Amino acid sequence: MASAEGHIEIVQILLRANNNACLIRDKDERIPLHYAVMRGRIDVVRELITAQPDSSQIVLDGGETVLHICVKYNQIEALKLLVESLSDEGDFLNSKDHDGGNTILHLAVMLKQTKIVKYLLSVSKVKDGAYSLNRMGFTALEVLDHCPEDLKNVTIRKNLLDAGIERARNQTNLQPQLAVVIGHHDPAKPVQPSKNWWLKWIEYLSYQGDWLGEMRGALMVVATVITTITFQPIVNPPGGVSQTNETLSIESYGNSYI
Repeated sequence: MASAEGHIEIVQILLRANNNACLIRDKDERIPLHYAVMRGRIDVVRELITAQPDSSQIVLDGGETVLHICVKYNQIEALKLLVESLSDEGDFLNSKDHDGGNTILHLAVMLKQTKIVKYLLSVSKVKDGAYSLNRMGFTALEVLDHCPEDLKNVTIRKNLLDAGIERARNQTNLQPQLAVVIGHHDPAKPVQPSKNWWLKWIEYLSYQGDWLGEMRGALMVVATVITTITFQPIVNPPGGVSQTNETLSIESYGNSYI
């Protein structure tokens, strides 16, 4: 609670009493560092990783690292602090979650976090892992082909290309890509692409694809309201219709509350 709320003094007191407290997980398997990151409590994040540097490498059951959480919650300053503290941990910086097999660069591209994408490309070890494939067999650049096209897409694609990231030439179809990803796991425990991940991705694309229709509907409602307000005085001019005392009294009563 103290970490999430950013109460740095309380955090310091608790750590002095027992610095292992920052490694204790709650019912959701999260530690205090995760909550500090979600809320962007930079001072608390710094205090926690100083007290227990290993806390930044704790992985959740779903394979998410604290870096994935930074990207999910668009906390770029917390991300910078953690990446700097983990600068020698190239493999960890390119860790994949279990559900979609996404690195933090994949995730930043999917969520269209333009500033985070640009920052990650400035980190040499993250940039070196830019050709890593997720469970769908996509690199970070190829993820853009399956996202609704907008200005953020254009910006992110430009950043990737400017960083020298190109399409993997040996990727011609999806099935071989999946075979490569699965081949890294223990053959005794075959890993299949997550159906839940595929369904979530399709649902996301379907919803995003209908944004224009929703916007058109909203604009029609606004236009109707404006037209009604504009022509109301013409259709029903003030004082133009005789009103009974009872009606006037009711309207006056209502206006007093408005």
